[in-house]
Amino acid sequence: MRKGSWLVAGALLLAGCGAGGGNGEATIATDSGEIKAVVEMDGDQVTSVSIDETSDGQSKKEMKEGYRLKDASGIGKEWYEQIAFLENYLKENGSDALTFDDQGRAQNADVLSGCTISIEQYVEAYDQAQADAKA
Repeated sequence: MRKGSWLVAGALLLAGCGAGGGNGEATIATDSGEIKAVVEMDGDQVTSVSIDETSDGQSKKEMKEGYRLKDASGIGKEWYEQIAFLENYLKENGSDALTFDDQGRAQNADVLSGCTISIEQYVEAYDQAQADAKA
């Protein structure tokens, strides 16, 4: 009976190993800092996305209104609000259908409704972090 229990436990362990998923991270260097993306997965499903950019040692997410993008934004949103929209979009839809203009901004209307900043590097970091989570 014990031998059978070990076989079942071993089979369950091996099944879990092939399921993929977990946490993945990626960092991309920029001229003044870095972009970091963290992706959490459950199997093939993305469950969480976090993207931040640091510039001269300061996190844009932590700057909140201090980043002062809202007044210049055509949609009246700060950087952290736009990146939160992008994180949710990537969690729900992934990045396969995204297209970018020559400035790295999304050309997809469903993204532009909540995120007008240049996102191509953020999406690249997301893709790398997702690949890391699947590895």
